[in-house]
Amino acid sequence: MNLNRAAIPAVLLLTSSMSALGNPHLTLIESTPCLQAYREWFYTDVRRRPAEFSATAAGATPEQCDEARQVHERIVQEQADQLKRDQEAAATAARDEELRQQAAAAAEAKRRSHARQAATAAATAKQAAEDAQARKPGVRIGMTKAEVINTTSWGKPWSVRKTTNASGTLEQWHYGDSNFLYFEQGRLVTIQN
Repeated sequence: MNLNRAAIPAVLLLTSSMSALGNPHLTLIESTPCLQAYREWFYTDVRRRPAEFSATAAGATPEQCDEARQVHERIVQEQADQLKRDQEAAATAARDEELRQQAAAAAEAKRRSHARQAATAAATAKQAAEDAQARKPGVRIGMTKAEVINTTSWGKPWSVRKTTNASGTLEQWHYGDSNFLYFEQGRLVTIQN
């Protein structure tokens, strides 16, 4: 590739966009000495518009300079389009991440809600069972073991201790806090509380 000295800075300025336009613009740079002059003019005063450029470099025709301006405009437009695509992709990625985080937060909130509901339901069921047991009547001397367990507020004992002596077997049912029921021959004989 044989470039004149005036076109070398133009090539360096366009290297970032070579993939956007491909080889045709390199050929144009080689054959258009006014491209460097155009780019210098374009970047000196950003308020200028490409249509205002009328200078021609030595040895370049007005058509070549016009074509160089058009190439530059395409490069600038493609760079702006690529920047816009990159910004849109970044915005989409940010939205996707935000949606993922919101979904994760919603799933965690739902899991916690279900856990609270399960705990509340368990506590409610336990309280209902305790209330139902408390509404049952107390014990009376002469009741059987089955009657004490099924029909009284005492229910099942925490522990049972059996003592056998010459007069028979004595069962001691412990209900905690010094509450005891004593059974002889299957009947309640003593209440201790």
